[in-house]
Amino acid sequence: MKSKFESMVKNLSDKDIMEHLEHYFKDVLHDWRNWGNNISKIFAEEAHRRGLIK
Repeated sequence: MKSKFESMVKNLSDKDIMEHLEHYFKDVLHDWRNWGNNISKIFAEEAHRRGLIK
């Protein structure tokens, strides 16, 4: 299931990915590597792979 969701996230635009992560910016976006195994981390991993976040 995780791999299927990862492939769906890869097909999203940069704008859609950043909209999902938008509410994390002020608090904990810098700490995305420690989020555990959830949907938001998959979005953050893809954003990092694309160079949208560090």
